[in-house]
Amino acid sequence: MAALLNEVVALAKREVEEMPGPPAGARYHFDREKAEGQARLRPVTKTVRRTVVSLRYSQFEALEVVRKGQEGSAVAACRSPELAAIVPPGQRYAYDLVAYVGIETFLGHRPLQEVDEELCKRCRGVGLPFSSLHEMQLKFLFYLGELHRQAAPRIEEHLRERGGVTWLVDGTLEPGTPVFFGVKEAGEGMMLYCRKLASENRPDITLCLSEAARIYGKPREVLHDLSELIAQACADALPEVPHRVCHYHLARDIGMDLYQEPHAALTAVVRSTKLHLRLKEQRRGQTEALRTNPAVSLALRALLNGEAVTIEDPQALGREVVLSLHHWVLDFASDGHRQGFPFDPYVLYFHRRVERAGKVLARVLSHEAVRAAAPRVLFSLARMLGEYLENPKVIAAVADYERAFLLFDRVRSALRLGAQGESPLRNAYVLDGEALWQAKQALAGLHQECRLGMEQASDAGEQKRCRIVCEHLGRYREVLFPTFERDARQGPCPRTTNALESEWGRSKQRRRQIHGRKLLTRDFQTLPEEYMLVGNLENPEYVKLVLGDLDELPAKLAEVGKAAGPFSKWLEARHPLNVGRLPIRLLRREGLLGRVAETYEAACRALAA
Repeated sequence: MAALLNEVVALAKREVEEMPGPPAGARYHFDREKAEGQARLRPVTKTVRRTVVSLRYSQFEALEVVRKGQEGSAVAACRSPELAAIVPPGQRYAYDLVAYVGIETFLGHRPLQEVDEELCKRCRGVGLPFSSLHEMQLKFLFYLGELHRQAAPRIEEHLRERGGVTWLVDGTLEPGTPVFFGVKEAGEGMMLYCRKLASENRPDITLCLSEAARIYGKPREVLHDLSELIAQACADALPEVPHRVCHYHLARDIGMDLYQEPHAALTAVVRSTKLHLRLKEQRRGQTEALRTNPAVSLALRALLNGEAVTIEDPQALGREVVLSLHHWVLDFASDGHRQGFPFDPYVLYFHRRVERAGKVLARVLSHEAVRAAAPRVLFSLARMLGEYLENPKVIAAVADYERAFLLFDRVRSALRLGAQGESPLRNAYVLDGEALWQAKQALAGLHQECRLGMEQASDAGEQKRCRIVCEHLGRYREVLFPTFERDARQGPCPRTTNALESEWGRSKQRRRQIHGRKLLTRDFQTLPEEYMLVGNLENPEYVKLVLGDLDELPAKLAEVGKAAGPFSKWLEARHPLNVGRLPIRLLRREGLLGRVAETYEAACRALAA
């Protein structure tokens, strides 16, 4: 029965898709007064003719009848509201087409060529130039920004009713591009405000925070990274609002400083021993030896699975053991938790695996039966690992690294920043009231212990490590935890800006998925600030509050389009000329240089007078 039902649904879907749309060259009249059924029609001023392309109506010709106003002139009020709900004034492409292109490219990560092929089918062969598709992307962002601005009062009221809003503020940039500065609400993850700045500077950030507070009301607190500029801007724009620093950024800074010297030392000695290169050469040789011997029957996997296997060639089995040790060592990254350095010190993880492999190999080769059957390469691998592990520089670097690792692990434990969830880098690491108090007490105890270590430790390295932790905690301890009791409605306390940084990461990932380029310089030089609002369309609470349903997006774009203003003016503001550069139309005027000289002389004389 289920299979039959699915077949009927699929057949109906195909029939709907194959239904003929409006005939080629279809023409529709849009006359407001006739549509309203007015008994006495005013005289016609003009009939505006244009071709419209829409997902719903395919391509048709719209004839809009414009009649005289009360004073005898054509006014906007006489325009057809039916046509205005389909396509922007004076434009060719309908709102539903603009919404489709925006959703498919910005959220669906589809390249324009793929979208064009799909539209050609859906619009019954109507071809769209790439320049028009690109313009529709920008129009989508233009209307989305206007939709967000017009919805600001509803968002502000919703946040005020919920109470106790926490802002996450941060900026992101690609090398050689402007800074995208954003304000995100921590509780429901809505991007409230975004601006494109020439650089991360105190006056511009202060202005952004002040404007965001004017639109959405002042937050109860602000959470940001360790940037002094952002901290100063928060104090300037929101002097009465407490601001805290991100626990994740603090732990990362502590780890970077603790690991700086031991990481550099261990990396240098691993490179100097050429261990990676020697292992690679050995692995290549053993793989080739097994591949080129047709008589060899691989047995190690079957033995590990508990199967009964006859060992025909002990030498081949030894080669398999060598390769298994190689591949296990090279899988050192799996010891991490995808949090990145310094939370996952992969060089140290590699050393630990080498050490464990060396011990296992030494134990295996201590048996006389193994030594008799083992190939020479197994002894060679044991010797190679032993030489590395007995290197005095390796021993010293690893000892320092392990001590730094233990102290950093204590910092992470006090802050409760152990890896959580499937995406640890995106986890907010929220805590409730009791756990927050416990973290605060644990951090205070660690701070006191490190202060004593600075004074009493006999080892200079230990004193230095304690000093690093003390300096960071002393600088930021007062701005790590809330200064007020949180309302139960607000949920657990956010402690990191990871949610906002994840939004930046997803925005960059979308661009890479579209065109496959690693460098995003061109993208973020040209994309407007409204691009950072696209992620809100994946937020169920935002969609419910602003749209009702994502399917209503074309209708909402048409609604806000009435007050959005000219697209050309918005585009000009987002793509300004270089500082001091005149428009091309002025540069190509006859006698420009003479006009420039005369204008400047006249201005100077006026100033002197």
